[in-house]
Amino acid sequence: MDEHGRCMLCEWRCGANRRDGERGVCGASETEIAYTSVSETLRSYSVTLLCCPFRCAYCNAYRISQYPQSGWIYRGHIEPEELALEAISVIESHGHISNLSFTGGEPSIHTPYIEEMVRRVKEEIDVSVILATNGFSTLEH
Repeated sequence: MDEHGRCMLCEWRCGANRRDGERGVCGASETEIAYTSVSETLRSYSVTLLCCPFRCAYCNAYRISQYPQSGWIYRGHIEPEELALEAISVIESHGHISNLSFTGGEPSIHTPYIEEMVRRVKEEIDVSVILATNGFSTLEH
């Protein structure tokens, strides 16, 4: 996002003013969470974010990636500080979780949110960060 809230996070560079609720090519305005989960096998606390700048016919996460057009209802917007506290609590309570992962949809269209959440988590605990992305982000972001 630029200083005026215009979104330039992916290569569409649509300029949607997401701070004022305008939705970009990806469908995102403010960052919204589909759900969070813990994978014991992957030792990861995972945050699944909504929306994607692509419209792949074969997408296995169609309802998440095509939000809000999919019509499904998810967890919604959670302030990054609040989600960071939740993540810290869950990670600490499991004892062996060592990763904080972001998936979706497309997480890179929520980079400022992810950066803020990760910063807050890393102030308290040491975790590795995983980003499952399609790589369509701009070089600047």
